[in-house]
Amino acid sequence: MDREKILEIVNKIEDLSSKYDDYEFIIAIYILIRYGIHTCTNYMDSTDLDKILAVIKTHRTIFDEQLNYEVDKILNSKKN
Repeated sequence: MDREKILEIVNKIEDLSSKYDDYEFIIAIYILIRYGIHTCTNYMDSTDLDKILAVIKTHRTIFDEQLNYEVDKILNSKKN
């Protein structure tokens, strides 16, 4: 593992976080980690993002299985 490359990525992420609202940044990171850009681009709309943000605000961390369950319910509700 190249430590310098990791630090470069971390610094770029830090730069991005300073350019956006905290919640915009948090939801973007969560979606990227959990679902990827394809799902976000093709299957999520503004309403989904608003609902996901509301759920994220109720949890202490984005690394929470209950949070993942609640977000999955939001996204899967469109299939019904």
